[in-house]
Amino acid sequence: MATFSSGPCPACGGSNRRALGKPDLSRDPIGAPPQTQIVQCDRCHHLRIDPMPSWSSDDFRKLYGDGYFVPDSPRWAQLRGNVNPRARLKRIESLLQTSQRSALEVGAGIYAHFCQLLQSRGWSAVAQEPSEDFAAALRNKGLEVESRSFEELPEDTKFAVIYADSVFEHVADPNLFFSKAAKLLEPGGVLYLVVPHERSLLGNLKQVAARLRRKPCPFLSAYKPPYHLHGYTPESVARFAQSSGLRLACVFLGEDWFWLQALERLPFGIGHLAGALLWMADRFGFGGNLEVGLIRDP
Repeated sequence: MATFSSGPCPACGGSNRRALGKPDLSRDPIGAPPQTQIVQCDRCHHLRIDPMPSWSSDDFRKLYGDGYFVPDSPRWAQLRGNVNPRARLKRIESLLQTSQRSALEVGAGIYAHFCQLLQSRGWSAVAQEPSEDFAAALRNKGLEVESRSFEELPEDTKFAVIYADSVFEHVADPNLFFSKAAKLLEPGGVLYLVVPHERSLLGNLKQVAARLRRKPCPFLSAYKPPYHLHGYTPESVARFAQSSGLRLACVFLGEDWFWLQALERLPFGIGHLAGALLWMADRFGFGGNLEVGLIRDP
């Protein structure tokens, strides 16, 4: 059974916050308190659910079962499987300050695209995935899989790169994950995170529409797929990095490809207008992806 707790901002410790609205609880499989809100820190602008749930193992099975991953369109699969991993590896290699070539992909799910790319280039790559079903899918791809939770990994094994795509927004205690990553990194190693940019153009437009229609707040999605608990900003990531002994070295806001999804999913004319608007937002830093590279200095 989930437990719930409130407190100051986990990134900066600030107590001043702004309530953005209530989340959508219509499909809540866990049983969130009715007073649950989405709040934003006044100091570092970090978004979070309050009170914050800590999931039990039974909760995780309900939330992240077999139906969690849906098939990608061919074009989207090409982007996720090839274009994005290659671009991210290029950014990571520009930051690396170690000659070691070992990597850990956290919460690899059923894809582990980054692990597959690194393995093809001669890296030693491990996919961390606690779900038995997901781990079996990864082993069928010929990958080395670590089934222990990220927090339980032994710290005598170090990695040059720790990569997490769409993971840190799901955890109740980000400080624990940032600190663990710092302990698992080689000196000069890189922690590379891909998380949603909640305050994107699309997110802000959805928030305006929700308020006008008196609908639940669209930011985060703690109690419906994809179950996000935190919304990071460059400022809040820098705070998490500093407290864990890491240094924020790279912030990339772009290549979220939502404009392409608009072209694929919306009617012809509307899709092209929406796609053009989202493409412009992506180019000017208001897209839906936030990517950050953090270094453990030698």
